[in-house]
Amino acid sequence: MSSSRDCRAEIEAELEKALQPGRFIAYNASFDFVQGLEEVHTRLKAMIGAGEGAAAALHLETFIAACYEKVDEIDDSAGGLGQLVADLFCTWVRACQAVAADAAETVGLLVWWKEHDDYGFCHRLERDLVKVLDDDGLEALAGEARARLEAAAADDGGPAGYPRRRWTEVLKHTLAAQTDAEEYLALCELTRLASTDCNVLAAIHEGRGNFDEALPWVERGLELADGEGYSGGAEYELKKRQRQLLLRLGRSAEATALAWRDFERRPNLFAYETLMGLVPDSDRDSWHQKAMGEADGASLESVLDLLVKVREVDRLVARIAAATDHELEGISEHSSEAAADLLATSHPEPAARLYRAIGLGLVNAKRSRSFDSALAQLECARDCYLAAGLSGLWDELVADVGCRHGRKTSLMPGFERVADGGPALEHHPSILERARRRWPNHGDR
Repeated sequence: MSSSRDCRAEIEAELEKALQPGRFIAYNASFDFVQGLEEVHTRLKAMIGAGEGAAAALHLETFIAACYEKVDEIDDSAGGLGQLVADLFCTWVRACQAVAADAAETVGLLVWWKEHDDYGFCHRLERDLVKVLDDDGLEALAGEARARLEAAAADDGGPAGYPRRRWTEVLKHTLAAQTDAEEYLALCELTRLASTDCNVLAAIHEGRGNFDEALPWVERGLELADGEGYSGGAEYELKKRQRQLLLRLGRSAEATALAWRDFERRPNLFAYETLMGLVPDSDRDSWHQKAMGEADGASLESVLDLLVKVREVDRLVARIAAATDHELEGISEHSSEAAADLLATSHPEPAARLYRAIGLGLVNAKRSRSFDSALAQLECARDCYLAAGLSGLWDELVADVGCRHGRKTSLMPGFERVADGGPALEHHPSILERARRRWPNHGDR
């Protein structure tokens, strides 16, 4: 008994220390703070695996409540504490189920928290809970949701209708986890069938092996997604499921045709990889050439990653040569840098234009914390201009930056160093490097 008390006291002391009561946790310190709490969480999960579910459940209850006590002492803009609380609830469910706790009581407590949550930690908790609740727990949650739907006012689209909308979502997630397509559809008919609902119904039928029944739901979902404007990612999932179902039904040619249609509409790396994953190996070259021909008519921004990935260097060089500086500056830094790195040795002139575009874009954004990155890009632009024998273009760039940004005191010292042929960033020896110099002949021993 004393050993049990000692263990409890040890865990509570560890939790108390990790919570740092009375200390405000700033945004920059929130990650490390949550990591400290995760260490306690890991220990409690291990207790469940060791057959100590009852004790773990009690500690988790204290832990969850303590997070609510701490919430006013942390800037949780990154959402780390909120995600931890959701994880703690799921671990608590596992602990309760490990000791065969009454499912209705467990779910009742979860619902209580959901209805008394002033901080939004439980806002969409059901999405995680349905993954860990056993059959009894899912049935209990479905019952709680139905009871609250019966008591809720009609949905008027405003605040008064929020409880009905909230508990409808809870019941939908629960029915999806129970793979109850019939009741799920009946619930949708009382509200509004959305593309996300069609994807759920298709997934249920697919999971049962009823591919012929799943496919029409995918097609209906895609029709709805077209009219919804923003379908919350459902369109992507539906198209992916559509291709999988066609392959399972032996209709690979149709799957390939759909992938090609998507590539025609929006040529990009993802659409290309999807298409090439479906075509026979013997036809890959012809499909590649067909795709490249289509990419020639698309915007450089949409196909830059694709041209880099498939190393279509000649096409890439031609597209950059045809692009204006303004167009290059509008492309994402990540895509432009990958293309510039690919071309820097073999084609320094287009690489220089890309590095220039990235550097100027960072400077023009007027965020001083980005100036080191800007200088590094401009240093690369300088090296490429000089390698291409275009020192005049580099001189023009130096003059332009000096004219337009000469008053940026956090930029110009570094840029002047780059303009003089030096490195973008000065090397400052670390404390260990400086320390080693204090010993005679340290590097020779």
